[in-house]
Amino acid sequence: MSGPFVGQLGTPAKISVAEGERKPLTVLQMVDGRILGEAEHTARTLSAAIVGASGRALIAAGGEMGPRVRVVGAETFHFQPEASILNRRGNVDQLIAIVDEAGVDVIHAHSPDMARTAGIAAGALGAKLVVTVHEPPRKGLLSSGSALGGADRVIAMSDDMAGRLIGKSLSLGDIAVIPPGADMNVFAEEVVGPARTIQLADDWGLTEDTRPILLAPGRLSPDAGHDVLIRALARLKKARGEDFLCLIVGEGDPGGVEAAAVQAGLSGAVKLVGKTDDPAAAMKLAALVVSAATTPPPAGREIIEAQAMGRPVVAPAHGAAAEIVQNGVSGWLTPPGDADALAMALSQALDMDESQRAHIGMAGRAQIRARYTLDAAMTATLAIYEDLAGRTFQAPYI
Repeated sequence: MSGPFVGQLGTPAKISVAEGERKPLTVLQMVDGRILGEAEHTARTLSAAIVGASGRALIAAGGEMGPRVRVVGAETFHFQPEASILNRRGNVDQLIAIVDEAGVDVIHAHSPDMARTAGIAAGALGAKLVVTVHEPPRKGLLSSGSALGGADRVIAMSDDMAGRLIGKSLSLGDIAVIPPGADMNVFAEEVVGPARTIQLADDWGLTEDTRPILLAPGRLSPDAGHDVLIRALARLKKARGEDFLCLIVGEGDPGGVEAAAVQAGLSGAVKLVGKTDDPAAAMKLAALVVSAATTPPPAGREIIEAQAMGRPVVAPAHGAAAEIVQNGVSGWLTPPGDADALAMALSQALDMDESQRAHIGMAGRAQIRARYTLDAAMTATLAIYEDLAGRTFQAPYI
Protein backbone atom coordinates (compact mmCIF):
# COMPACT_ATOMS: atom_id res chain seq x y z
CA MET A 1 0.00 0.00 0.00
CA SER A 2 1.44 3.40 -0.94
CA GLY A 3 1.10 6.25 1.45
CA PRO A 4 2.37 9.46 2.96
CA PHE A 5 5.57 8.24 4.59
CA VAL A 6 8.70 8.46 2.47
CA GLY A 7 11.50 5.91 2.63
CA GLN A 8 12.28 3.55 5.47
CA LEU A 9 11.43 5.50 8.57
CA GLY A 10 12.07 2.79 11.08
CA THR A 11 10.30 3.18 14.39
CA PRO A 12 11.11 5.12 17.53
CA ALA A 13 12.78 3.30 20.37
CA LYS A 14 10.68 2.08 23.24
CA ILE A 15 11.30 3.76 26.56
CA SER A 16 11.60 1.46 29.55
CA VAL A 17 9.66 2.60 32.60
CA ALA A 18 10.59 1.10 35.95
CA GLU A 19 7.81 -0.11 38.22
CA GLY A 20 6.25 2.80 40.06
CA GLU A 21 7.66 5.41 37.66
CA ARG A 22 5.40 7.71 35.69
CA LYS A 23 5.56 7.09 31.93
CA PRO A 24 6.41 10.28 30.02
CA LEU A 25 3.43 11.84 28.27
CA THR A 26 4.02 10.98 24.60
CA VAL A 27 2.48 13.13 21.89
CA LEU A 28 2.77 12.72 18.12
CA GLN A 29 1.96 15.82 16.11
CA MET A 30 1.08 15.62 12.41
CA VAL A 31 1.70 18.67 10.24
CA ASP A 32 0.72 19.04 6.60
CA GLY A 33 3.52 20.59 4.55
CA ARG A 34 1.01 22.47 2.44
CA ILE A 35 -0.10 24.61 5.39
CA LEU A 36 2.73 27.01 6.21
CA GLY A 37 2.75 29.54 8.99
CA GLU A 38 0.48 28.98 11.97
CA ALA A 39 0.56 25.17 11.90
CA GLU A 40 4.35 24.94 11.80
CA HIS A 41 4.75 27.59 14.50
CA THR A 42 2.26 25.81 16.77
CA ALA A 43 3.92 22.42 16.24
CA ARG A 44 7.35 23.80 17.16
CA THR A 45 6.20 25.61 20.27
CA LEU A 46 4.13 22.65 21.45
CA SER A 47 7.03 20.25 20.96
CA ALA A 48 9.28 22.50 23.02
CA ALA A 49 6.59 22.68 25.72
CA ILE A 50 6.14 18.89 25.78
CA VAL A 51 9.89 18.33 26.11
CA GLY A 52 10.10 21.08 28.72
CA ALA A 53 7.40 19.33 30.74
CA SER A 54 9.44 16.07 30.68
CA GLY A 55 7.26 14.54 27.97
CA ARG A 56 8.18 12.91 24.68
CA ALA A 57 7.48 14.84 21.48
CA LEU A 58 7.28 13.30 17.99
CA ILE A 59 6.43 15.19 14.81
CA ALA A 60 5.33 13.66 11.51
CA ALA A 61 5.87 16.52 9.08
CA GLY A 62 5.03 16.63 5.40
CA GLY A 63 6.41 18.36 2.35
CA GLU A 64 8.74 21.28 3.05
CA MET A 65 7.78 21.19 6.72
CA GLY A 66 10.41 18.60 7.66
CA PRO A 67 13.34 20.92 8.41
CA ARG A 68 11.06 23.76 9.55
CA VAL A 69 9.51 21.97 12.52
CA ARG A 70 12.63 20.44 14.04
CA VAL A 71 12.93 21.11 17.75
CA VAL A 72 15.72 20.09 20.11
CA GLY A 73 14.59 17.02 21.98
CA ALA A 74 11.79 16.10 19.56
CA GLU A 75 11.82 13.20 17.08
CA THR A 76 10.85 14.10 13.53
CA PHE A 77 9.51 11.84 10.76
CA HIS A 78 9.00 12.95 7.19
CA PHE A 79 6.07 12.08 4.96
CA GLN A 80 4.72 13.10 1.58
CA PRO A 81 1.28 14.75 1.79
CA GLU A 82 -1.44 12.74 0.10
CA ALA A 83 -1.73 13.42 -3.59
CA SER A 84 -5.48 12.91 -3.79
CA ILE A 85 -8.57 12.66 -1.65
CA LEU A 86 -8.85 8.98 -2.52
CA ASN A 87 -5.44 8.31 -0.98
CA ARG A 88 -5.99 10.15 2.31
CA ARG A 89 -5.39 7.05 4.41
CA GLY A 90 -2.04 6.46 2.79
CA ASN A 91 0.20 3.90 4.38
CA VAL A 92 -1.51 3.97 7.74
CA ASP A 93 0.34 0.80 8.76
CA GLN A 94 3.58 2.77 9.12
CA LEU A 95 1.87 5.39 11.23
CA ILE A 96 0.35 2.70 13.44
CA ALA A 97 3.82 1.18 13.88
CA ILE A 98 5.21 4.52 15.06
CA VAL A 99 2.31 5.12 17.44
CA ASP A 100 2.51 1.59 18.81
CA GLU A 101 6.28 1.46 19.26
CA ALA A 102 6.50 4.90 20.91
CA GLY A 103 3.50 4.29 23.16
CA VAL A 104 1.83 7.46 21.92
CA ASP A 105 -0.84 8.76 24.28
CA VAL A 106 -2.17 11.55 22.05
CA ILE A 107 -2.03 12.21 18.31
CA HIS A 108 -2.38 15.90 17.57
CA ALA A 109 -3.26 16.60 13.93
CA HIS A 110 -2.83 20.16 12.70
CA SER A 111 -5.39 19.93 9.91
CA PRO A 112 -8.58 17.97 9.20
CA ASP A 113 -6.73 16.21 6.35
CA MET A 114 -4.14 14.89 8.79
CA ALA A 115 -6.96 13.97 11.18
CA ARG A 116 -8.33 11.42 8.71
CA THR A 117 -5.13 9.37 8.80
CA ALA A 118 -4.47 10.09 12.48
CA GLY A 119 -7.96 8.95 13.43
CA ILE A 120 -7.36 5.49 11.96
CA ALA A 121 -4.14 5.03 13.92
CA ALA A 122 -5.65 6.41 17.12
CA GLY A 123 -8.66 4.13 16.82
CA ALA A 124 -6.51 1.08 16.16
CA LEU A 125 -4.34 1.56 19.24
CA GLY A 126 -6.55 3.44 21.69
CA ALA A 127 -4.65 6.72 21.48
CA LYS A 128 -6.59 9.97 21.81
CA LEU A 129 -7.00 12.36 18.90
CA VAL A 130 -6.72 16.15 19.12
CA VAL A 131 -7.17 18.37 16.06
CA THR A 132 -6.28 22.03 15.77
CA VAL A 133 -8.08 23.91 13.01
CA HIS A 134 -5.76 26.53 11.51
CA GLU A 135 -7.90 27.43 8.50
CA PRO A 136 -11.63 28.02 7.95
CA PRO A 137 -13.50 24.72 7.47
CA ARG A 138 -14.07 23.51 3.93
CA LYS A 139 -17.33 22.48 2.39
CA GLY A 140 -17.86 19.52 0.10
CA LEU A 141 -18.02 15.74 0.00
CA LEU A 142 -15.13 15.23 2.41
CA SER A 143 -15.63 18.37 4.43
CA SER A 144 -13.60 19.39 7.44
CA GLY A 145 -16.54 18.58 9.68
CA SER A 146 -16.59 14.92 8.71
CA ALA A 147 -12.96 14.54 9.82
CA LEU A 148 -13.35 16.59 12.99
CA GLY A 149 -16.32 14.61 14.25
CA GLY A 150 -14.08 11.70 15.27
CA ALA A 151 -11.69 13.81 17.36
CA ASP A 152 -11.63 13.58 21.14
CA ARG A 153 -10.99 17.32 21.30
CA VAL A 154 -10.89 20.07 18.69
CA ILE A 155 -8.89 23.23 19.32
CA ALA A 156 -10.00 26.49 17.74
CA MET A 157 -7.67 29.47 17.95
CA SER A 158 -10.43 32.05 18.29
CA ASP A 159 -14.06 32.31 19.36
CA ASP A 160 -14.90 33.17 15.77
CA MET A 161 -13.39 29.91 14.53
CA ALA A 162 -15.17 27.93 17.26
CA GLY A 163 -18.47 29.41 16.09
CA ARG A 164 -17.72 28.34 12.52
CA LEU A 165 -17.08 24.76 13.68
CA ILE A 166 -20.25 24.30 15.74
CA GLY A 167 -22.72 22.20 13.80
CA LYS A 168 -20.04 20.60 11.62
CA SER A 169 -20.31 17.29 13.48
CA LEU A 170 -19.29 19.25 16.60
CA SER A 171 -20.97 20.82 19.59
CA LEU A 172 -19.60 23.54 21.84
CA GLY A 173 -18.44 20.93 24.36
CA ASP A 174 -16.17 19.31 21.77
CA ILE A 175 -14.20 22.52 21.17
CA ALA A 176 -11.54 24.21 23.28
CA VAL A 177 -10.66 27.79 22.36
CA ILE A 178 -6.93 28.34 22.86
CA PRO A 179 -5.68 31.54 21.20
CA PRO A 180 -2.06 31.63 20.06
CA GLY A 181 0.18 33.31 22.59
CA ALA A 182 3.08 35.71 22.43
CA ASP A 183 6.30 34.67 24.13
CA MET A 184 6.68 37.57 26.55
CA ASN A 185 10.39 36.81 26.85
CA VAL A 186 10.76 37.50 23.13
CA PHE A 187 8.02 39.96 22.19
CA ALA A 188 8.76 42.63 24.76
CA GLU A 189 10.15 46.00 23.82
CA GLU A 190 12.60 46.04 26.72
CA VAL A 191 14.34 42.81 25.63
CA VAL A 192 14.95 43.95 22.04
CA GLY A 193 18.23 45.82 22.27
CA PRO A 194 19.29 48.66 19.96
CA ALA A 195 21.89 46.49 18.23
CA ARG A 196 19.13 44.29 16.80
CA THR A 197 17.02 47.16 15.50
CA ILE A 198 20.04 48.96 14.09
CA GLN A 199 21.15 45.80 12.29
CA LEU A 200 17.70 45.21 10.85
CA ALA A 201 17.32 48.84 9.78
CA ASP A 202 20.72 48.63 8.09
CA ASP A 203 19.79 45.38 6.35
CA TRP A 204 16.64 46.99 5.00
CA GLY A 205 18.29 50.28 4.03
CA LEU A 206 16.41 52.37 6.57
CA THR A 207 19.20 54.01 8.53
CA GLU A 208 18.72 57.39 6.81
CA ASP A 209 14.92 57.17 6.65
CA THR A 210 13.24 58.95 9.58
CA ARG A 211 9.64 58.47 8.44
CA PRO A 212 7.24 56.55 10.72
CA ILE A 213 7.02 52.91 9.69
CA LEU A 214 3.77 51.09 9.05
CA LEU A 215 4.58 47.39 9.36
CA ALA A 216 2.40 44.86 7.50
CA PRO A 217 3.51 41.36 8.63
CA GLY A 218 2.24 38.02 7.36
CA ARG A 219 2.45 35.64 4.45
CA LEU A 220 1.93 37.10 0.96
CA SER A 221 -1.29 35.35 0.03
CA PRO A 222 -4.53 36.42 -1.69
CA ASP A 223 -6.51 36.52 1.56
CA ALA A 224 -3.96 38.80 3.27
CA GLY A 225 -5.58 41.81 1.60
CA HIS A 226 -2.45 43.44 0.21
CA ASP A 227 -4.53 44.81 -2.66
CA VAL A 228 -6.73 46.60 -0.12
CA LEU A 229 -3.65 47.85 1.71
CA ILE A 230 -2.10 49.24 -1.49
CA ARG A 231 -5.33 51.11 -2.32
CA ALA A 232 -5.45 52.54 1.19
CA LEU A 233 -1.82 53.62 1.03
CA ALA A 234 -2.44 55.31 -2.32
CA ARG A 235 -5.24 57.34 -0.69
CA LEU A 236 -2.97 58.09 2.26
CA LYS A 237 -0.22 59.36 -0.02
CA LYS A 238 -2.66 61.53 -1.94
CA ALA A 239 -3.82 63.15 1.30
CA ARG A 240 -0.49 63.38 3.14
CA GLY A 241 2.33 62.92 0.68
CA GLU A 242 5.07 60.41 1.42
CA ASP A 243 5.38 61.12 5.13
CA PHE A 244 5.30 57.39 5.94
CA LEU A 245 6.98 54.15 4.88
CA CYS A 246 5.07 50.86 4.73
CA LEU A 247 7.20 47.74 5.17
CA ILE A 248 5.54 44.55 3.92
CA VAL A 249 7.20 41.64 5.69
CA GLY A 250 6.55 37.97 4.98
CA GLU A 251 7.05 34.88 2.84
CA GLY A 252 5.48 34.40 -0.57
CA ASP A 253 5.72 35.68 -4.12
CA PRO A 254 6.13 39.47 -3.98
CA GLY A 255 5.59 40.03 -7.70
CA GLY A 256 1.93 40.94 -7.66
CA VAL A 257 2.19 43.20 -4.62
CA GLU A 258 5.26 44.99 -5.97
CA ALA A 259 3.57 45.56 -9.32
CA ALA A 260 0.45 46.93 -7.62
CA ALA A 261 2.55 49.30 -5.50
CA VAL A 262 4.42 50.61 -8.54
CA GLN A 263 1.19 51.05 -10.49
CA ALA A 264 -0.30 52.98 -7.57
CA GLY A 265 2.71 55.33 -7.50
CA LEU A 266 3.95 54.03 -4.17
CA SER A 267 7.52 53.09 -5.08
CA GLY A 268 8.91 55.50 -2.51
CA ALA A 269 6.39 54.68 0.21
CA VAL A 270 6.19 50.88 0.11
CA LYS A 271 9.03 48.41 0.54
CA LEU A 272 8.79 44.60 0.42
CA VAL A 273 11.54 43.08 2.54
CA GLY A 274 10.66 39.37 2.55
CA LYS A 275 10.75 37.15 5.61
CA THR A 276 12.57 38.24 8.74
CA ASP A 277 14.14 36.01 11.37
CA ASP A 278 13.66 38.74 13.98
CA PRO A 279 9.99 39.77 13.93
CA ALA A 280 10.24 41.36 17.38
CA ALA A 281 12.94 43.77 16.17
CA ALA A 282 10.88 44.51 13.07
CA MET A 283 7.91 45.44 15.24
CA LYS A 284 10.06 47.62 17.47
CA LEU A 285 11.02 49.63 14.38
CA ALA A 286 7.34 50.26 13.61
CA ALA A 287 5.12 53.14 14.65
CA LEU A 288 2.14 50.85 14.15
CA VAL A 289 1.28 47.44 12.69
CA VAL A 290 -1.39 46.97 10.06
CA SER A 291 -3.41 44.02 8.75
CA ALA A 292 -5.86 44.20 5.87
CA ALA A 293 -6.89 40.52 5.75
CA THR A 294 -9.97 40.00 3.61
CA THR A 295 -10.62 36.50 5.00
CA PRO A 296 -11.42 36.41 8.74
CA PRO A 297 -8.08 35.69 10.47
CA PRO A 298 -8.46 32.37 12.31
CA ALA A 299 -5.65 33.11 14.81
CA GLY A 300 -4.20 36.62 14.53
CA ARG A 301 -0.71 35.74 15.77
CA GLU A 302 0.99 38.78 14.23
CA ILE A 303 -1.56 41.06 15.86
CA ILE A 304 -0.97 39.43 19.24
CA GLU A 305 2.80 39.72 18.89
CA ALA A 306 2.55 43.36 17.78
CA GLN A 307 0.47 44.26 20.80
CA ALA A 308 2.86 42.36 23.07
CA MET A 309 5.54 44.67 21.69
CA GLY A 310 3.39 47.66 22.64
CA ARG A 311 2.54 48.59 19.08
CA PRO A 312 -0.89 49.99 18.11
CA VAL A 313 -2.64 47.86 15.51
CA VAL A 314 -4.97 48.67 12.63
CA ALA A 315 -6.88 45.54 11.63
CA PRO A 316 -10.08 44.37 9.90
CA ALA A 317 -13.14 43.97 12.10
CA HIS A 318 -13.63 40.25 11.58
CA GLY A 319 -12.25 36.90 12.70
CA ALA A 320 -9.70 36.74 15.49
CA ALA A 321 -8.61 40.33 14.82
CA ALA A 322 -11.94 41.65 16.08
CA GLU A 323 -11.47 39.70 19.33
CA ILE A 324 -7.90 40.82 19.94
CA VAL A 325 -8.01 44.53 19.06
CA GLN A 326 -10.13 46.82 21.24
CA ASN A 327 -11.30 49.48 18.84
CA GLY A 328 -10.22 52.93 20.00
CA VAL A 329 -8.37 51.48 23.00
CA SER A 330 -5.52 49.25 21.75
CA GLY A 331 -5.88 50.08 18.06
CA TRP A 332 -8.38 50.55 15.30
CA LEU A 333 -10.81 48.15 13.58
CA THR A 334 -11.98 48.91 10.08
CA PRO A 335 -14.58 47.24 7.83
CA PRO A 336 -12.91 44.38 5.91
CA GLY A 337 -12.01 45.33 2.36
CA ASP A 338 -12.72 49.04 2.89
CA ALA A 339 -9.63 50.86 1.65
CA ASP A 340 -11.07 54.31 2.47
CA ALA A 341 -11.71 53.37 6.11
CA LEU A 342 -8.28 51.79 6.39
CA ALA A 343 -6.61 54.93 5.01
CA MET A 344 -8.57 57.06 7.47
CA ALA A 345 -7.50 54.91 10.44
CA LEU A 346 -3.86 54.97 9.33
CA SER A 347 -3.99 58.74 8.96
CA GLN A 348 -5.52 59.11 12.41
CA ALA A 349 -2.72 57.01 13.91
CA LEU A 350 -0.02 58.97 12.07
CA ASP A 351 -1.47 62.25 13.30
CA MET A 352 -0.76 61.18 16.88
CA ASP A 353 2.55 61.91 18.53
CA GLU A 354 4.74 59.12 19.87
CA SER A 355 3.45 59.40 23.43
CA GLN A 356 -0.17 59.10 22.28
CA ARG A 357 0.63 56.00 20.23
CA ALA A 358 2.60 54.58 23.15
CA HIS A 359 -0.46 54.96 25.39
CA ILE A 360 -2.53 52.90 22.95
CA GLY A 361 0.27 50.37 22.68
CA MET A 362 0.42 49.96 26.45
CA ALA A 363 -3.30 49.16 26.55
CA GLY A 364 -2.78 46.42 23.98
CA ARG A 365 0.19 44.98 25.85
CA ALA A 366 -1.83 44.77 29.07
CA GLN A 367 -4.53 42.80 27.24
CA ILE A 368 -1.98 40.38 25.80
CA ARG A 369 -0.50 39.75 29.23
CA ALA A 370 -3.98 39.01 30.56
CA ARG A 371 -5.07 36.49 27.92
CA TYR A 372 -2.70 35.92 25.03
CA THR A 373 0.63 34.67 26.40
CA LEU A 374 2.52 31.65 25.13
CA ASP A 375 2.65 30.25 28.66
CA ALA A 376 -1.14 30.28 28.89
CA ALA A 377 -1.58 28.64 25.47
CA MET A 378 0.95 25.88 26.17
CA THR A 379 -0.40 25.16 29.64
CA ALA A 380 -3.96 24.86 28.33
CA THR A 381 -2.91 22.48 25.56
CA LEU A 382 -0.75 20.29 27.81
CA ALA A 383 -3.66 20.07 30.25
CA ILE A 384 -5.87 18.72 27.43
CA TYR A 385 -3.25 16.09 26.59
CA GLU A 386 -2.99 14.96 30.20
CA ASP A 387 -6.75 14.91 30.68
CA LEU A 388 -7.35 12.81 27.56
CA ALA A 389 -4.56 10.45 28.59
CA GLY A 390 -6.24 9.99 31.97
CA ARG A 391 -3.38 11.57 33.86
CA THR A 392 -3.16 14.25 36.51
CA PHE A 393 -1.58 17.37 35.11
CA GLN A 394 1.63 17.43 37.14
CA ALA A 395 3.95 19.52 35.00
CA PRO A 396 2.50 22.97 34.34
CA TYR A 397 4.36 24.92 31.67
CA ILE A 398 4.35 28.13 33.71
